[in-house]
Amino acid sequence: MRKKTISLICALTLCFTLSSPALAFNIEEKTPELTADSIRDAYLNSEQFQAHLRDDPAGAMQTLNHVIDRLLTPSASPMQTTPEDDYAWVDTVLVKQLNSISCGPACGYMAIYGAGEASSIPGSSTTAKLQNLASEMGTASGVGTYVYRVANTLNDYISTYQYDYFSGDVLSESNFRLYAYNSLAHDRAPILHARTEYLSYYNGHATGHYITVADFDYDTMTMELYDPNNNSRYYGIHTVDWQEAYDCFTIPSGRYVILYA
Repeated sequence: MRKKTISLICALTLCFTLSSPALAFNIEEKTPELTADSIRDAYLNSEQFQAHLRDDPAGAMQTLNHVIDRLLTPSASPMQTTPEDDYAWVDTVLVKQLNSISCGPACGYMAIYGAGEASSIPGSSTTAKLQNLASEMGTASGVGTYVYRVANTLNDYISTYQYDYFSGDVLSESNFRLYAYNSLAHDRAPILHARTEYLSYYNGHATGHYITVADFDYDTMTMELYDPNNNSRYYGIHTVDWQEAYDCFTIPSGRYVILYA
């Protein structure tokens, strides 16, 4: 994997304003109404989290408590020291999902590959590895893949800088940019639990879908999406404005982004 030149300054508050013109956005203060109770309510009212709570109550509550702590505690902020610091990425590979319901395993494979752990997935071919991931994630017709199963499976292969899933109902724009950057900087590709109608290259086609984020360029404020869709109209590498990536899991309720934060 290529060496990254990225500077991360820890323990800065969310209201810190970046001084570099190349990183021309502010890290906003926490939304005043964002409280432990409001975050908890957003998760408890989510079908995705309810599935996690049914299947693994202790694990679900551990995830929720971590998210609450993360969102309500001042966090690290990326700081530019050289032009290279405008850009965070993972070295991964684009794969196509095996069928109409297996976008979760495909995105999981791309994230595990980007973390340098693809060789640890059972299987002698990419197809076999995708099949094994689908089995591990419980991917099924009529259900697809639950968000928590994607995150848990990623963490089965990755021992450090582990993934959590953040609800779009409570994640601010500034936190999304910050967390996505830091996740990429640690070779942890974010995965969008998207609604496709909010992505311009879908031209209004509406469905639920997982898509991997492979880079974030602060110079252009764009993200590169690795879309595993088995429909050739949408499959491929797409560069979109960061706002599209944010909108696709925050405008609709009950959607998530899976990343390290």
